[in-house]
Amino acid sequence: MIGRNEFMVLFGKKLKMARIRAGLTQEELAEKVGISRGSIARYELGEMEPKLENLISLSEILDISTDYLLGLSKINQQIAARLSDEAMCALDKFIKAIQRSNNTERMDG
Repeated sequence: MIGRNEFMVLFGKKLKMARIRAGLTQEELAEKVGISRGSIARYELGEMEPKLENLISLSEILDISTDYLLGLSKINQQIAARLSDEAMCALDKFIKAIQRSNNTERMDG
């Protein structure tokens, strides 16, 4: 179980990556959601969490699942739906290898 601060940082990183992938600036995303650029910046920095309606808007605008943004899903399900079974299997193996590597580094640390 991760703490609140770590959760907010991870949320912010996922949001920023999705925004960049969508080719949007913070200002453009904020305008689409109907909030200030500062709010987007604070979300991305892990300093503030979005209201439920804003979380849903972010998910729809960026074409990612709320589960992915909230860390409830390791893989963005909307992107995963577009992958072949073979690609999905390879991605799953890759994620597990990264997790094993991270766990090994923590033990060695």
